[in-house]
Amino acid sequence: MFKFVYSKSWISKVFLALLAFSFIFGTAIMWGPGGLNFGFGNYVIKVEDITVTPKEFILELSRLQRIYGEKIPRDRLKTEALNNLLITAIFAYLAEKNGFYVSADEVKDFIIRQFSDENGNFNEKKFKRYLYYLRLTPKEFEQIVKTTLLANKYKSAV
Repeated sequence: MFKFVYSKSWISKVFLALLAFSFIFGTAIMWGPGGLNFGFGNYVIKVEDITVTPKEFILELSRLQRIYGEKIPRDRLKTEALNNLLITAIFAYLAEKNGFYVSADEVKDFIIRQFSDENGNFNEKKFKRYLYYLRLTPKEFEQIVKTTLLANKYKSAV
């Protein structure tokens, strides 16, 4: 069956080289410079100055998976995650365009409320553990909170 291939060893070498190259090239495209970007680059969605990063997309997808589990197919969850993030980005953009803003104090107050213990004191350990779990820096988390608060302000006003 393979007599032709064995008799022409250069054909098998070329075939194996092409096969190896395709795996190496494919891996470099998926996992290469820029890390795990899923082909999105630096952002998944951009509405003027409001951007949604691949990390935010993964977080939203994870949130939806925790809510729905296996009840909804993964492709549908991805679409739902993108829709949620797009709506938030549009509302945040419209809020900025119409003069709404979120101050650093508002972001800080929100974070303190979310990570307070039963006595109302900020639990820094709990906050850092949450950031570690989500693989976010404090600055990234603050930006997500700011965008969400901005979108919520606009939704409440309209």
